[in-house]
Amino acid sequence: MVHMDGRSRGRARPDQIGAGDQYLDFGVEFFTKEAIPTAILEAHHAEVGVLKGTLDLMPDWAQYELLQVKGELIFITARSNRARVAGYMLVILRPHLHYAGAKVAYDDAHYLTPKYRGGGWGKKMIQYAERRAKAYGAKVFSMRTKAGEHNHGYIFESLGYKLTDLVYLKDLTDGPP
Repeated sequence: MVHMDGRSRGRARPDQIGAGDQYLDFGVEFFTKEAIPTAILEAHHAEVGVLKGTLDLMPDWAQYELLQVKGELIFITARSNRARVAGYMLVILRPHLHYAGAKVAYDDAHYLTPKYRGGGWGKKMIQYAERRAKAYGAKVFSMRTKAGEHNHGYIFESLGYKLTDLVYLKDLTDGPP
């Protein structure tokens, strides 16, 4: 398989960490709705999805593909030495509406399978995404995390991120308008 940036898989390089059966190969790939295995997508949603029943997992694949065509999507995969997808990150590049001329990279989604957690894999994936976003012209990278047990803000802070916003979500399908 060849990455969008022209590198081929299968050879060791700086974006490959670990050894033996425990390494991940990070790369930018062409996004299609089949690119993320259904089992991984469903596991991700089961683990961190909010307002289940109100907001059921139903990605708008056409919008992701349109973002890619416009050069506004970076699709990063983390593959095991068996070339299986062990994680992914979707980064959206957009002009910042408050700071004309500044392009911002927004973390739309990121996930690593449980087998690859706790060994620095998540940090390495974020650092890889930062390098790719910078190469695409982003001046700022914005990461999001879920509240509660899935809050990974401490990881972001260890990478130099600053807490700037808190986001609250309300289910508007119940009760009066």
